[in-house]
Amino acid sequence: MKKNVENILDLIHKQTPEVDFAIFVNKKRLDRVGWESYVRTLNREANWNRLPDTAMIFSSKTILPMAFTDVPKEQSSGAFFQQLSCDPITVEGRTYQVHVEPFIDASGKSIGSMLIMHDISDLKATLSLNITLGSALGVLVLVTMLAILFVLLRRTDAGIVAQQS
Repeated sequence: MKKNVENILDLIHKQTPEVDFAIFVNKKRLDRVGWESYVRTLNREANWNRLPDTAMIFSSKTILPMAFTDVPKEQSSGAFFQQLSCDPITVEGRTYQVHVEPFIDASGKSIGSMLIMHDISDLKATLSLNITLGSALGVLVLVTMLAILFVLLRRTDAGIVAQQS
């Protein structure tokens, strides 16, 4: 099953490169030696002690920054979050919207969590540009309307002065 999940997530990542995935499994459900040999076959660093309660079994990022590993923490009850969306996280100059989903085994039990990281840096830059352009356009329209109003009031004032004299 591990290979199938990885193949599916790799395929999704190739089709949507702005979305990254990481899967964390509770260490109680893993054999340390088996996990370390599995991770080495993927040519990844097998650091069992990186996280206190979970081990990362998949990541579409070559190196997952620690800012992301703080998101799928276990609750004190020992159950993983059912669902969690958190505030955007900025890492290495890029902004990510992070969402956590439970990682369910074949029996329907939550054995960990899947971290979905959507790079929204380009969207954020586009939004900022649109806000700037919209504000500039709004100011231009306001100045134009005030100029027209000023011209109309001057003409009206001149007409009133001409009538009174």
